[in-house]
Amino acid sequence: FVLMQHAFGPLELHTVVLARTMQPAWQRHGQQLQRPRSHRGVAAGALGLAACAALFSNVLSFASVAGRTRSRLTAHTTSASDKDSSSSGGLHRVFGQRGSLVVAAASSSAAWILPTVDKDIGEFHSGRADKYAWVQTSDTVYIFAPYSSKDGKEKPDVQLEVQNEGTLIRLTIEGEDAVKGKLSHQLKPGSDVWMIEEAADGNAFAVVEIDKLVPGIEWTSVVQPNVKFSESYTNELQIELQTITDDEKNAAVDETLGHLQRKHAKLQTADSAYQAGNGDLLTINMKGFELGPGDARGALLDIATASGLKLTLGASGQAGAGLLPEVHQQLVGIKLNETRDVKVTLGSRAGSLGGQTILCAMTCTKLQQQTLLELTDEFARVVKRAEQMIQAGTMEGIPEEEYGRADTITLEELRGEIATEILYTIQKQEREAVYNMMEAELLKAIEVDCDWATPSLQSRNDAEKLAHGERLATVLNAVAQKEGLLSRLDEDKIQKRAWDSLGEPKPGETVAEVGKDPAREFQTAHRKVFRKEQRELVLGWLEERVAVVAKGAVVAQARARVE
Repeated sequence: FVLMQHAFGPLELHTVVLARTMQPAWQRHGQQLQRPRSHRGVAAGALGLAACAALFSNVLSFASVAGRTRSRLTAHTTSASDKDSSSSGGLHRVFGQRGSLVVAAASSSAAWILPTVDKDIGEFHSGRADKYAWVQTSDTVYIFAPYSSKDGKEKPDVQLEVQNEGTLIRLTIEGEDAVKGKLSHQLKPGSDVWMIEEAADGNAFAVVEIDKLVPGIEWTSVVQPNVKFSESYTNELQIELQTITDDEKNAAVDETLGHLQRKHAKLQTADSAYQAGNGDLLTINMKGFELGPGDARGALLDIATASGLKLTLGASGQAGAGLLPEVHQQLVGIKLNETRDVKVTLGSRAGSLGGQTILCAMTCTKLQQQTLLELTDEFARVVKRAEQMIQAGTMEGIPEEEYGRADTITLEELRGEIATEILYTIQKQEREAVYNMMEAELLKAIEVDCDWATPSLQSRNDAEKLAHGERLATVLNAVAQKEGLLSRLDEDKIQKRAWDSLGEPKPGETVAEVGKDPAREFQTAHRKVFRKEQRELVLGWLEERVAVVAKGAVVAQARARVE
């Protein structure tokens, strides 16, 4: 040991008992999960040459896995004397072994301080149940259950069973079930490892580490939700569908044509007498001032200053330079080289000035007037050519029946196409309204009990939204299984659509790039496509049993019965 200190320096293997050859198999130790700290209590006594050799071997094994959170080199297959610890025949290790273990953690899992594990867990959902907590990475699931030695015995009373090809789990601590049930997703058989770990507050946990059978799947619960159907139920949906009159349809067509006119408008330099209107392109120089008495300019500010700022008057988002609608309204009528003092209320990005109203002196240095194309057959052809240019860049391409149509389409035919699209959009909205109501009724009729995960730090969902989405997906899947609908889903088609979605560039990008976790990206895309297909399948099946009437009738009585 002294020779190794000279060779390797002070050993910082947190509470790792190195003299494993001097201990029974169930006490053999491995690498600690927490950040290493000063070693406390290497087994004392004379070490013979054989013991030194075994000790040196352990140090090399420990060093060879530096950088990993855990090493399985020090874990061992359950022997005949260990079978009571793991009936699954997996692996287990004991860490931080001392004369007696500390008392279990606080009763509420929300207050538990867990032992540190993989650094990537913050990127994934995690969860807290009554008797256990869990975290995950793309490849592994970690389960924590409080442990305390009630009678002072040294050998941990922990039993872990992973059965049925990694679909069932049972974790027992001191004779009480901590986790028991059918797993949400399949685990890799034979990869299960358990250990006793100490958290930063001194509380001890039995920690289970198991590899996912399919890497990349993000779990939202450890155990499958418990689903309970009513013995029989009938959903009566009161649905009032929208109708559209000819006048409303024609007004919508005219509004769409006006939008297309503005989209394909030409810009020409305006003269000094021209007053800017919505749709015109302005180039602005801007300076910010404090708002003084009587709306006069106060001190010059070092914010709200810009030069050569281009904006389309009346537009929102990037086209409108990100300026608020009230700013655009104050610029309507501005002339070339005119300066206007515009009131602007600053947002949170302005720091200490956030929420304050200031004056922006805006000078129009360039003004391009928007000239709309006349509504003629030629205009219809300009619109169709632009539409087909976009279609040509897609995988589907230009529809065969559309070949040559850009040279022959008339304005009246364009109006007809727009009217058809408007009706189609209304039908989609009607169908989505029916689907939403059917989902609401299913959620009332089918009980789901589950300890759902807490969203990851990167997730856009809050806990309530995540739980609602998972509960709805569970209900739809339960109906699909009960009614024998799952066989209608085409897995090859789902996988192809998942791959296709991964090949689409993200907004603002021109090329789709592979991220740091391709397996997770594919599984996320697959889940999204699968759930969409399953929703269409189940709700479409229910829709066949729905009677729909148009607006003006009493209501639609939509009935669906699931035995």
